[in-house]
Amino acid sequence: MPDYARAWYYVRDIDRESVEKDYEWVLRVIEGAALMSGTTYNVHFKSGVHELLPNRTGSEVVYSNLLLVGAPGFAEEEQSFAKEIQKSLGVEEKGLSTKIEPFSLPEKSWGSGSTDVAEVSWLTPTTGLGVAFKPVGTPGHHWSSVACAGMSIAHKCLSAAAKVMAASCLDFLTQPQTVQKMKDEWMARKKGKEYKSPLPADLSTPAKLKQETQTP
Repeated sequence: MPDYARAWYYVRDIDRESVEKDYEWVLRVIEGAALMSGTTYNVHFKSGVHELLPNRTGSEVVYSNLLLVGAPGFAEEEQSFAKEIQKSLGVEEKGLSTKIEPFSLPEKSWGSGSTDVAEVSWLTPTTGLGVAFKPVGTPGHHWSSVACAGMSIAHKCLSAAAKVMAASCLDFLTQPQTVQKMKDEWMARKKGKEYKSPLPADLSTPAKLKQETQTP
């Protein structure tokens, strides 16, 4: 057995309160393992996020502008490239999607991923936009996505997303009634809870980051 070992654990659940309960349970498991094996341990907390608070009002504004801008158009060679990727992965060769999906409730459209955007959503009404650039049916966090990200396929999607964001910002700036509706919805979703950072007060900044952010 080695004298020293290190492990990284990622504790997830449906909301922050549940994560904290799960985390406390994990800590008890670690303590029990240490007692059982006669070893010592040290826990270094690295990061933590809340569940994201969706905003239907803001999402409707963004979606209306997505319909206005339209989906990116892809050239024949771009579609062929995407189909070659699909072929290599053994999925149906559908190429790249050129349609806009129907509006879905933002409460159900964020999937099961974790994001630090959630922290922002507890401090102000927040919405988001996704313009898919990966071939249909291929996995995320994968080389196939990277292959499309560095070429014209992703550049066209980025351009479309930027136009939608700009148009939505213009709506927010010129429609105070919409912003107020977003705020009212945001307050209702918080249910009286105030934001509290999940990071421990004594958590130190990594030395390298601390050095990079120091003011001359």
